[in-house]
Amino acid sequence: MEDPVIKNGIVEDMDTIGEMVHVGSWFWDLRTNTGSWSDECYRICGLSPGDAQLNSETVLSYIHPEDREGAIDAVRFAIRNNRPCHHKVRLLRPDGSVWDIVGKLALAHDASGEPIALFGTVHDITRSKALHELVFMRNRALEVAGNGIIIADAQQPDMPIVYCNNAFTQMTGYKKNEILGKNCRFLQNDDRDQDAVVRMARAIQKGEACRVVLRNYRKDGSMFWNELSITPLYDEDEKLTHFIGVQSDVTEIQLTKSLLEDYTIKLEDKVAERTKEIESTVQRLVEVNLSLEDQIQETRLAERKAQESQAQFTAIAKNFPKGLIVVFNRQFELVYMEGEEMKRLDFQKCDFEGMPLEDIPVFSKDQIQRLKKDVAKTIEGRSLTFEMQFQGEWYAVNSTPLKSDGEAIVWALFVYNNITEQKKVREELAKALKVEQELNELKSRFISMASHEFRTPLSAILSSAILIGKQNEPGKEERRAKHVSRIRAHVKQLVVILNDFLSLSKLEEGKVQAKPQEFELVQFCKIVVDEMEATKKIGQTVQLKHTEVEIPVFLDQKLLGHILVNLLSNALKYSDEGEEIVLELQRIGQELRFNVVDKGIGIPGQEQQHLFERFFRAGNVTNIQGTGLGLHIVKQYTCLMGGKVSFTSQLGKGSTFTVELPLNLYEHEKNIADRG
Repeated sequence: MEDPVIKNGIVEDMDTIGEMVHVGSWFWDLRTNTGSWSDECYRICGLSPGDAQLNSETVLSYIHPEDREGAIDAVRFAIRNNRPCHHKVRLLRPDGSVWDIVGKLALAHDASGEPIALFGTVHDITRSKALHELVFMRNRALEVAGNGIIIADAQQPDMPIVYCNNAFTQMTGYKKNEILGKNCRFLQNDDRDQDAVVRMARAIQKGEACRVVLRNYRKDGSMFWNELSITPLYDEDEKLTHFIGVQSDVTEIQLTKSLLEDYTIKLEDKVAERTKEIESTVQRLVEVNLSLEDQIQETRLAERKAQESQAQFTAIAKNFPKGLIVVFNRQFELVYMEGEEMKRLDFQKCDFEGMPLEDIPVFSKDQIQRLKKDVAKTIEGRSLTFEMQFQGEWYAVNSTPLKSDGEAIVWALFVYNNITEQKKVREELAKALKVEQELNELKSRFISMASHEFRTPLSAILSSAILIGKQNEPGKEERRAKHVSRIRAHVKQLVVILNDFLSLSKLEEGKVQAKPQEFELVQFCKIVVDEMEATKKIGQTVQLKHTEVEIPVFLDQKLLGHILVNLLSNALKYSDEGEEIVLELQRIGQELRFNVVDKGIGIPGQEQQHLFERFFRAGNVTNIQGTGLGLHIVKQYTCLMGGKVSFTSQLGKGSTFTVELPLNLYEHEKNIADRG
C-alpha cells in the first residue's frame, strides 16, 4: 500500500511544480518498486504526458548506456547512506537525440525512519551546456586572435579595462594584472597632445564608434603606432555598458606611408612637369587629333593603383620577418611571393610567380603532393597550422583562404616563419635535461653501490684486526697470518674498487690517453698471473698458454695490465673452488689475441647485450661483490688502444672473453691516418 501522506504531498503536485520551474519530478515507491512521473518528465524524455512507453520496466532504457551504471550507483549510494544526492546523466530519447540532464533525489521515511520511497527532479541542461560551450569557444577565439582586444566597463568611473587578450599583452609588454582595472590612457604616457586622442575622447563621450591611429608606448618605453577601433555596447534597454577596443600594431605601415607620401609629392612634381611638356606637344599635334590628356590621366591612375598595391604587399611582407608570404590560386599556380627569407634561400620572384606547382624545381614530388593537398584544403575554407622542414630549416606554416570581391575563395595565403633557432634551443634544452637526468641517476647508483661495496671489505678488515689483537699469544702465529692475509685480500679488493671509480671518472672527463712503450708481452703476462695469487679461491689455478717464447709489443702497459687483471679477476670470482682459468696468448700477423677462459656460472642470454654498460650486473651475480664498472672500463681501454673486445658465454658452463689488439699501436694509428 502507498503512503497516503507521501502520495498526496508529492505526487499530486508534480505537474504544478514542473510548470512553475520547468523541471520534471518523479516518485518511486521502494515497497512496490513502481514509479510515477510528472508531465515535464515525459516531455524531457521526448514523450507525450502519460505515454505508456515510460514505465517501471523501461525507465532505465532512457538513460544513455554509458551512464546507466553511474546512475544506479548514485541511487544505491543515496539509499545506503540515507542522504540526498544529485548526478549528471545523458538521456537517450526515442528519436535518437541525446539530452544532458541533472537528476536530484531524496528519500521519504516511515515512522521508524526506514526509507520507503524516493522522489526527485530532472532538470534539462542541454541548452545551457551548449550555450556554455559556445561562450567558451568564443572566449577562446578572443584569446588566440591576432589583434589586441580589450573591453572597458562604461558604467564604472574612469571606464577601467575589465578584459584583455594575450595578443594585447604581447603587443604592449604589460602583464594582465598590470592592465586590468586601469583606463587605457596609460598607454599614451605623457603624449596626450594628439588629434587622435581628442577624436577618440569625443566619440567615447557620445557613446559612438570610432577608428583612429595614435601613438602608444609599451612597458619598456618604446613607441608604436596603434590602429584602434572602438565599438560601444548597449544592453536591451539601450543603456551603454561597455566599449570594445580592437588594436593593431601598424608601425611599419605608418613608416611606409610616410615614405610613400614623400615619394608621391616628388612624383606629382615630376608629373606636373611632364604634363606641361605633353600639353605643349598636344598643341603641336592637334591636327592628328591625339587625346594625350586622357592617356596621361589613365597613366597617373594606373601608377597610383600600382603604388597602392605595392605598398600593401610590402607592408604585409615586412610584418613577417625571417619568413615568406606565398599566395596560390585555384589552379595551383604560385601567383605571389615575398619576404626576408627569400634572400637567405636565394629565391628570385621571377623564378616562381606564375609557375604551376609541378614545375617549381626546388620542391620534391612528395613536397608537391603535400603542398597541393594543403592548398586544396585552404581553398575549401580551412585554415591550417603545422610545422615543416625545407632545405635543412624548420618553418611554422599558417594558411588562410582569401576571398575575391564576390566573396568566393579564389586564393590560398601561406605564411612561412623560420623557427630553426627556436627548434635548436628546444632540442638543446631537451639534451641538457637528459644529460642532467643521466648524471643524477649515475650519482644515485654510484652512492648506492659504493656504500654497499665498501661496507663488506671494511667490515672484514675490522673483524680480522680485532681477532689479531685477541690472538697475540705465542703459538697462534698461523691464525694471525691467516687474518693478515684476509686483511690484505680485502684491502686489494678496495683498491680495485677505487681504481674502477677513478678510471671511470677519468674516462668520462676524457683524461685517459694511451701512452705506448716497448716491452716483452710473455713475461708481462706471467707477472700479471702471479699477481692474481691473492684473488684465487681454494684450489683454483691460472694457466698461461702461449706459442712463442717472446713477443715484443708497443702498447700501453698500464692499460693492458688493467684489462687482463679485470678479466682474470672476474673469471676467478665467478668460478667455483678448484676450477682452472686459462689465459691464452696468440700473435696473428700484426695482431694480438687474448682469450680468458673459465668454467664458471656464465651469463644469462637475455642480459648479454648490456654487459659492457656502466654499473650493469647480471641477475645471477647480485649476491657476489662487484661494481659493474670493470667490463665497461675494459671496453674503453681496449678502444683507446685501437682494439676490440668480445665474448661467448653459456649459463652454467662458463665464458670466454676475447681481446684483440694491434702489435704496435704507433704503426696501427699511422695506417689508419694513411687510409683516412
